[in-house]
Amino acid sequence: MPTHPPDARDWRDACLLYFQTFSKRPLPAGVEPPTHDLDYYKAIKLRYAPATRVTIK
Repeated sequence: MPTHPPDARDWRDACLLYFQTFSKRPLPAGVEPPTHDLDYYKAIKLRYAPATRVTIK
């Protein structure tokens, strides 16, 4: 399953940035910063939602 590591990385980065908007605090020392900004992750349109087994057209 070669897609899992990149997907996991995107989820991690998006979550860090999302919750950082509420905390207004910098990332702790030693935490690698996200690759993109929050707007990048918000713009991602998922075509398949595995939990619902629905393909979005």
